Amino acid sequence: MRKGFSLIEMLVVSAVLAAVSVGAIASFSSIIKAQRYALRAQHLLDQGGYSIDYIGNALRMAKRETGVADCINYGKNYEYHPKGIKFISFDGTFKCRKFYLSSGVLIDYEEGRTPEEIPLTSSDVEITDFGVIIEDNVGIQPLVYLILKMKPSDFDSPLLEFSTVISQRDLNVPLE
Repeated sequence: MRKGFSLIEMLVVSAVLAAVSVGAIASFSSIIKAQRYALRAQHLLDQGGYSIDYIGNALRMAKRETGVADCINYGKNYEYHPKGIKFISFDGTFKCRKFYLSSGVLIDYEEGRTPEEIPLTSSDVEITDFGVIIEDNVGIQPLVYLILKMKPSDFDSPLLEFSTVISQRDLNVPLE
């Protein structure tokens, strides 16, 4: 009987182990890549959901212009602002408030606040579109349609789109 392994047997075992190792490493690498993609998508969902909810809450508190602020036209609840929307916010005082898109960042502007402009999304998110449609007809409840399109600024990922319809909580436009 011989003791030990021949050189051929050792080479065959080494080749099989190398092939199994390469397959395991490639599989592990693709799992890590898929996990990064899923985490980035979740981050975008969190940022988009927060932004839409934050804007929606602020828009629900909008008040009709009755001459107390120089922000929007008399009798209006909302008006278009370049790349966004402006309105009078009521939090005990009447303040001009705007949400708009500036260089891929969604901005929350509030008159008299320090600082007046605050970004709503983190720097690793790029807002590609912020659409606003206002239905502020006299005699009916004003509605605002928001569309928010975003993607990661440093990662190749599909574009995510959020949309919602917002109506005021405390109506100050008479219903007919």
